[in-house]
Amino acid sequence: MDKTEDYDVLTEVDDPEVAFLNGSERLEFRLRPVPPVHSNPIRKRAPRPLQRRPSSCRSPTLWITLLCMLLSGLVAALTVIIYRRTFPEEIQAANGATSTSGPGVSYDTLPADEDYGSTQSPKGLTVKDATEDLDTSGDRTPSSLTSSPSLSSCDYQETRLPQHVRPTVYNLEIQTSLPHRNFSGTVRIELKIFQETTMVVLHAKDLTILFTTLTEDSSDGINLVSRMNTCQASSQLQLTSRKLLRPEAKTLATTQFEDTFARMAFPCFDEPAFKAVFRVKMVHDHDLLALFNTPVRTTEDIAGKPELMVTIYEDTPIMSTYLVAFVLCEFGKVTNRSESGVEINVYAVRHKVNQTGFALQIAVAALEYYEKFFSIPYPLQKLDLIAIPDFSAGAMENWGLITFREQSMLFDPKESSLSQMDLVSIVVAHEIAHQWFGNLVTMTWWDQLWLNEGFATFMQHLGADAAMPALASWSRMSHTIVQSALTSDALYSTHPIIADIKDASEVASRFDEISYSKGASVLLMLYESLSPSIFQQGVTNYLYKNKYGNAKTEDLWSSLDNAWHNSTLTQTKDQTEITIKNIADKWTLQPGFPLVTATLEPDGKSISVSQRRISPSEAFAIRPDASLESWIVPLNYLTATSPKNATSVWLDQPAKTVVIGNVEQKWYKLNARQTGFYRVNYDEGNWVELIKALKEDPEVMSAEDRANLLDDAFSLARIGRVNLTTAFSLASYLTKERHFLPWSTITSYFDGAESILFETEVFLKFRKWRQDLIQPVFAALDCSAVPSDNIPLRRQCVHIFGEACHADLPACIESSRRMFSKGDIPVDLRSVVYRTVVKHGSEVEWNNLWEKYRSTQIASEKTIILGALSTTQNILLVERFLKYASDPTVIRPMESTHVLLGLSMNFVARDAVWRTIRELWDNTLYVKYGDDPVISGIFYCLHWMTSKRDLDEVKEFFYKPGRKLGSGTLALSQAIETIELRRKFLDNSLKTLGDILANC
Repeated sequence: MDKTEDYDVLTEVDDPEVAFLNGSERLEFRLRPVPPVHSNPIRKRAPRPLQRRPSSCRSPTLWITLLCMLLSGLVAALTVIIYRRTFPEEIQAANGATSTSGPGVSYDTLPADEDYGSTQSPKGLTVKDATEDLDTSGDRTPSSLTSSPSLSSCDYQETRLPQHVRPTVYNLEIQTSLPHRNFSGTVRIELKIFQETTMVVLHAKDLTILFTTLTEDSSDGINLVSRMNTCQASSQLQLTSRKLLRPEAKTLATTQFEDTFARMAFPCFDEPAFKAVFRVKMVHDHDLLALFNTPVRTTEDIAGKPELMVTIYEDTPIMSTYLVAFVLCEFGKVTNRSESGVEINVYAVRHKVNQTGFALQIAVAALEYYEKFFSIPYPLQKLDLIAIPDFSAGAMENWGLITFREQSMLFDPKESSLSQMDLVSIVVAHEIAHQWFGNLVTMTWWDQLWLNEGFATFMQHLGADAAMPALASWSRMSHTIVQSALTSDALYSTHPIIADIKDASEVASRFDEISYSKGASVLLMLYESLSPSIFQQGVTNYLYKNKYGNAKTEDLWSSLDNAWHNSTLTQTKDQTEITIKNIADKWTLQPGFPLVTATLEPDGKSISVSQRRISPSEAFAIRPDASLESWIVPLNYLTATSPKNATSVWLDQPAKTVVIGNVEQKWYKLNARQTGFYRVNYDEGNWVELIKALKEDPEVMSAEDRANLLDDAFSLARIGRVNLTTAFSLASYLTKERHFLPWSTITSYFDGAESILFETEVFLKFRKWRQDLIQPVFAALDCSAVPSDNIPLRRQCVHIFGEACHADLPACIESSRRMFSKGDIPVDLRSVVYRTVVKHGSEVEWNNLWEKYRSTQIASEKTIILGALSTTQNILLVERFLKYASDPTVIRPMESTHVLLGLSMNFVARDAVWRTIRELWDNTLYVKYGDDPVISGIFYCLHWMTSKRDLDEVKEFFYKPGRKLGSGTLALSQAIETIELRRKFLDNSLKTLGDILANC
């Protein structure tokens, strides 16, 4: 078929390496043609119509997402450099000849009887008769020429050349002048651009650069050089272009059918319960790689159309429509096989294939672990993982063909940080877990979504821990998953894990923290309460019973219950009389979670415990708390005489007395390692004893338990259930804390407190108190040479250094500036160093990082830099950044939401962010993200607001008649509730907080 190419470059896409290709007719299924439709960018959850450029991406036979990608280079630029070098120094040789020499070129003055024409430089430059003089007269050097003696003053601060600009042809003309002992020349270099950049860096040493030009094929010979810098420290010539240099675009096609969008590709029964076999034949360009869920069975040429071919695939297993996927591309790959013989392929843009090795390592290990854990082999012959430059979700679990955002899959061993290693391992393990939970066994309807996402979120930590034990993913689950879910589920505006979904339009809003993180937290609680072996057996039974079919939550409870009550580990009366359904229904069908209140009895050997649903406004009475729900709570507790070994009992009624020891206990702690989904408040005497024990020896209990105490104390103090004095007294032990988990937990509370207090007289007192806590810990920490295999120390450095710089500790600021100026920043500290130097720097540092953002090929580095740029205290740079974020040709749309969120956390930028949201809402933000979970992040930008004026403005704007909210309705309710809580906290606690800080 003919193809008409209409490039609408970088309009609605989510990556600077991507643009839409319109009008393609080269992709087809053997279906009756359907009318053309407007495009929807690939996305994890819901489509967003592209209304700004209605010409984008149409196909008469099959709707998929078509993208133009910057996959390979283009001879798109030409640089011309005129230069000269002189050798003034003469050295008398032993034979009477004089010699002028230097590395690279030598001139010799020979005796008269020698053959002049045969003179040759020892470094390979042959000197013959002089040629016609090149015109090097006059000063044609650009006015922006600079010479930088140190690496820190260079525009590009690496000693090795960047990889995204490469030469293809040198046109070199050299003129020598023996009497003057110099030479000059002109070099015209044809360049191949592999990634967008504004800088061309090449080598030049001891040369006088007289003139440079940089032109594009499409620039009509216009010189694009705006700045030329000779970096002496690295012997580099650095040319900055006034225009972004772009690579050649090539086509990529990919699908995204979850949740209800297979119907946009072909007529189908597009609900999860309607499973079927898919037998697919695809017609496509001959030079494209065509991937589908299953392996290729055979290929055929098309008579009379040599540019096309037909690929026929193996039948899929019986599966739901939302899991169908295909990709057409020109990617490279790395491959390995699992122990069971499954071929695992990891694909990426060819010049990024070197960043796929870690994902392949995790994928192989995780698949092998899950096959053993579930006792069910992976049912397909192959498993493909592919990094898509433009992908709104982190990843999508299509059976046999998992699609990822580049930031979630690529890892550069030299340039990527520990946090990126964590991210890739978790996301890969999550999506592979879906091959069983979601693909093999699928929910009956979207109200059971948590069976997919909650289970995959839970299993990702087991899978990643098995694949890469050094990362200790499992031990961090309470911090990364449970704590965040508790915060969201404490609001009145939360919803149950299982809630009615009557229409497909409601589905997108359920891909939230409740389905993912609360669902995973409930499973963690059951895993620990039942025992890992019983839980594993129950899950295996569930998968076997329902494989290739659909299931409801009740099916899971039944399988777990059978495993529990048939186990020899079942010993207590509680376990024989309580069913899993009794326990779990409370956690999945009710919103919120319990606040457990515990009081030590006078004998010191027992505690009285009670429960009630937590309220976000215990002391503030924003709304009446009419909820009297109760839960069956697994209480696992530690005591002063048994601080490391927990004992468990069920709290299956509103109140109960529990014996915790045979002797009097100085202190006790509930919810060991924070594996239960609830908060705990203690009697004042127990809080005092816990604080005393931690001040004497923080190691008296595990790091997870220390982090849990901080999490509960500050969360409950925020809503008025714990005395602020108690919370601040507990935090004072942190001067002895060296583990990253407690510091990571408390940093979020400290940042939140500063956000509320910023415009009050208490702010500086709080900042000083915060600095005093971290200063001795920071002073004792040496992060100058941390071995890469010492993961605990690397984490410690990241979190301690980060907290010190967040608190504006002068020593941390100075250390960051020193590392930045030297260009020698440990990869794990880049984020905090970048943020610190921008926050406390000038426009120079901001521009330096902006250029780095535009030139780097590391996707995770781009994310780090965007976060750093958002910390500037210069309002003019804030406005410039917002302008960039509004232009998809500068910052991809998906990253623009991160810019808004990052700036909203910057005190200087808040008002500008709120103004921008209002300006862009109707015609841009809602159009792009109205039906996408991404919109929740935009509403999160409002969480910093505190005043009544702020609250009134938000309500007036978003509740205006006719204004559309899409899937953001719940997120707006949560934002408004958060603003109300912040206001009430200030009204009720500001004076008390000021008094506490005055006495610290």
